[in-house]
Amino acid sequence: MRASSALVAAALVTLSCDHEPTPPAEALHGALGGGIVARVGDVAISGSLVGEVARAQRTNARVALDRLIDDALAAQGARASGADHDPSVRWTLESIVARAAADRIRHDTQAAGPPTDEELAQVTRIHWLEVDLPEQERVIHALVGRPKDPSQSDAARALAALLASAAAGAKDEDDFKARVSSVPHGAIDVTVEEIPPFVADGRFADTRPSALDPAFARGAFALKNVGDTSGVVESAYGWHVIRLLERLTAKVLPAAERRTRFAEEVFAHRGRVAMDSTLESRRTASPVAILPDADARMAEVSPAEAP
Repeated sequence: MRASSALVAAALVTLSCDHEPTPPAEALHGALGGGIVARVGDVAISGSLVGEVARAQRTNARVALDRLIDDALAAQGARASGADHDPSVRWTLESIVARAAADRIRHDTQAAGPPTDEELAQVTRIHWLEVDLPEQERVIHALVGRPKDPSQSDAARALAALLASAAAGAKDEDDFKARVSSVPHGAIDVTVEEIPPFVADGRFADTRPSALDPAFARGAFALKNVGDTSGVVESAYGWHVIRLLERLTAKVLPAAERRTRFAEEVFAHRGRVAMDSTLESRRTASPVAILPDADARMAEVSPAEAP
């Protein structure tokens, strides 16, 4: 017998026992099913439990039954000696019951069926870069920043118009940079920069959390062909002239494949929600009170926390 696992396995037997009246002797030797197949004192061992243990330990039913009987006997011996009153043993039993509750929740979340359309939409929003990436654009732009002095706004807007006129005939990216850089801008700030791929709502096609100004994104996606240059596009940051450098195709995984790919993640989320609900309801039914001197008492028996 595996002595190190006796208490845990015996606890499982105890949790699974069925204290119904003793069946006729021939029933104890019947085919394995949901009924009782053996008794150890007042502990009944069901055929279904034998089957679960046999599958988990990859053995046959008879070996599983023998192990359950051994563990039940060991558990009764532990109770007879008072070991079941030891705090660590009692906590082990509590932990087993808690894990059983978690296992039941996990089973129920999967039994509820594959991800629903709403769940699929939620997980898709999280993983959109991998499975629902829309068409993207890569652009270069010249920005005339908003002056700190509002009276200079008209001059800044006029400068943006000059940049748009100068960039209109640009042959490529380098020519665009050269043309807009050649336009005198005095004390007004002008920035020329390339923007990495982004989608129509301004989200970048990578993991960075920031996004582009919606007005800028709309102006960029209004360009029809690679090499097109916009007129003046106003955003919260100022006035832009935008040239489309590249358009990248969408990468969208079919819903059926996403439903399979994210099933485990959805099941885990369901489980967390169910467990949180269970814990919250139990906190209401069984209020938790941590005593004022709890930290001091724990410090007496526990090592100091690592920094």
